[in-house]
Amino acid sequence: NKKIRKSIKEILNIRYKSLDNKRKKEFKKFEEKFIKKSKFTINKITIPKELNNSYDYFITGSDQVWNPYYNYNSPAYFLDFCTKKKRIALSPSFGITNLPNNIKDEYTKYLNGFEYLSVREDSGRKIIEELTGKKASVLIDPTLMLSKQEWNNISIKPKKVPNKKYIMVYFLGKIKNDEKLYLQELSKRYDLEIVNILDRKQKEYYISSPSQFIWLIEHAELIFTDSFHGSVFSIIYKKPFIVFDRKSKFNMNSRLETLLNKFNLLNRKYSQIDINQIL
Repeated sequence: NKKIRKSIKEILNIRYKSLDNKRKKEFKKFEEKFIKKSKFTINKITIPKELNNSYDYFITGSDQVWNPYYNYNSPAYFLDFCTKKKRIALSPSFGITNLPNNIKDEYTKYLNGFEYLSVREDSGRKIIEELTGKKASVLIDPTLMLSKQEWNNISIKPKKVPNKKYIMVYFLGKIKNDEKLYLQELSKRYDLEIVNILDRKQKEYYISSPSQFIWLIEHAELIFTDSFHGSVFSIIYKKPFIVFDRKSKFNMNSRLETLLNKFNLLNRKYSQIDINQIL
C-alpha cells in the first residue's frame, strides 16, 4: 500500500543522504590535498575588486563551462571581469551541438571578448565560427595533458577492492534495459565482477574519491561508460572500453565524437562494437 511504499522511500532517502555525505567528504579531502584554491569565489554577482590587477592571465576551460543549460553558466565563465588581453580559453566545452537561438547574440558578445579561442569539440568550433567568424583550435581535453605516470601520483587504492577481475561501470545517465542485459552477458562470458561506482547499492564504491576512481579505472578489465571523462581515462590507461550515448534532453555526445575520432576509436561505441573483439 501507499503508506508502506512511502515509508520505504523515506528510509532509502535517509540512507542515500548519508552515503552522499560520505562521498562529498571524500571529494572534499581530495580538493584540500590536490587543488590550490583562492580565498574568494567568483560568480555573476560577486567579483572581487582589483581582481583584474591581481593576476597576469585568467583561464577558462572547465568541462561544459559554456553549456547554456547548466545553472552555473554566467558571464564570469567568459572572463568578462578582466581585460581582453588577459583572457585565455583553454579547451572549454559547450557540451552541446547547437546553441538555442535566444542566446546567440549574448554568446556572440562573450566570445568576441577573446582574442584567441580554443574548444574541445568540433561542434564547438563550428558554433564559434558561426557566431564570430573566428577560427578556433580544437584542443585535447586538459586531462590528457598529463601522462599515466603523472595521474598515478594521485591514484589511491580503495579500502574495498573487487574480489576478482571486473568491469567498471561509470554512467552519468540512465542505463537502458538492453545495455544492462549486454553488461550481464559480458560479465558471464568473461567471468568478470560488475563494479558500478555510481550505484548507491554498491556503497563501498559509490563513496570513492577521484583518486580511487583513477585506481579503479587502471585496474579494470573493461569499462562501460557514457561519460566523456570515463572514456578519456580509459584511453590514458589503455583500457578496453565501450562508450554509450548519454540519455539526456539535449545531445551531449559532441565531445565524445571528437575524442573518439581523434584517437580512431569510433569502433568502441556500443552501436559499432564487435562482441568478439571487446577485450
